[in-house]
Amino acid sequence: MHPLLRAARAVTFGAPMCFGAAPGSDVRQDFAEFMRERSVNYVNAGDPAPRLWSELDLDGFMRYFVDWIQGQISSFSRRLVDYAAGTGGIAKRAYEMLQRPDIETHLLRPAARYVHLSRIRMLAAEFRPWRPLSQELIRIEDHSLLEGYIPALRAAFDPSASGSLFDEVGRGLVDEEGRGLLM
Repeated sequence: MHPLLRAARAVTFGAPMCFGAAPGSDVRQDFAEFMRERSVNYVNAGDPAPRLWSELDLDGFMRYFVDWIQGQISSFSRRLVDYAAGTGGIAKRAYEMLQRPDIETHLLRPAARYVHLSRIRMLAAEFRPWRPLSQELIRIEDHSLLEGYIPALRAAFDPSASGSLFDEVGRGLVDEEGRGLLM
């Protein structure tokens, strides 16, 4: 192994799944082991991005996202956007897009084959498995570095805060004094 690869490490926050394989194939086992040993992805509670692609109900996410977008704009702007989108408004157009055969063929079907190869670390007040993420637990704000990840990471190491850090099976990785355990 090249010396640069022996020293390679990666830490990501809210990274989506980026490894997949063609139908009938799997990700190479040696590559999967290499990645798992050397990388970790922190996942903040309701952040949908790390569940993209294979661990997120895309229909449910689309409903959430359309509602979220509509909540971010004024009622006048919403009417204008819906008028521009045509009958049924932006929500209908978003759902129609997911039903298109090319979206199924080139996005949804391949997306189902994506996996995380990194170790996962959950940032949350209490443990819950990082997958699947139901529509009612999605919080797009949890993907923000400033509003989501930094406060959640800080809370995980602050004994007076309500946050914590867990591994994929729910084992706490921070003790009561805010010291990190073997991660």
